[in-house]
Amino acid sequence: MVHIVVDLEMNAIPARCQKERQYAKMEIIQIGAVALNDKYEEIDSYSTYVKPQYDDKVEEFYTHLTGITTKMISDAPDFKTAIDDFFLWIEHFEGEIEVVSWSMSDRQQIFQEARLKEYSFDTFESYVLDQWTDLQLEFDRLEFMDHRTSLADACSAAGLSMEGKLHNGLDDARNTAHLLHILRDDDLYEKTFGKVYSYQEKSRPTTIGDVIDFSQFHFDEDKKRGCNE
Repeated sequence: MVHIVVDLEMNAIPARCQKERQYAKMEIIQIGAVALNDKYEEIDSYSTYVKPQYDDKVEEFYTHLTGITTKMISDAPDFKTAIDDFFLWIEHFEGEIEVVSWSMSDRQQIFQEARLKEYSFDTFESYVLDQWTDLQLEFDRLEFMDHRTSLADACSAAGLSMEGKLHNGLDDARNTAHLLHILRDDDLYEKTFGKVYSYQEKSRPTTIGDVIDFSQFHFDEDKKRGCNE
């Protein structure tokens, strides 16, 4: 089996796009992923920026959060092109596929944005989306958590140093992959956490799609394009 560990970064659709925001509040601006073999060793990686359709720029809040600037996405492929390419990358792996992310918000984002932008999934893409695993839920159940644990806190609990920059899609995918290995390897899990594990520190949310109330942000309408009042 090949495990595809995915992380998406996003930018908000402007508040003035009321009709569009009924379908999706966000647009993907980066797809990051790593492929692992059945020993949970990295065998390939994938990263692309994605140009948003409803905003000419990456808002300052998201640039600060992700490190992604307007210049970095100015010549990037649009959603349909990027998603096509991402699924083609997955398709070249042989055998069974499992897709893994930290929470299900990334999978939900793909569905919402596809509906908004009238992107239809083919048979293989639908198959991939059906093989999706919520590693956050898996971690919380194993550790008897009564709240959602952030990726950063889960890595800290496992004694892992966060690789790269938090909220970089490829780096977060790699950090999630390290946790996946620990959770799926019984000996490694026992060595990491032991039989009794008391990590109960309140989680610091880190998944964009899970934690931000986008209605609180107000954007400069004069600097945006598209979408009627």
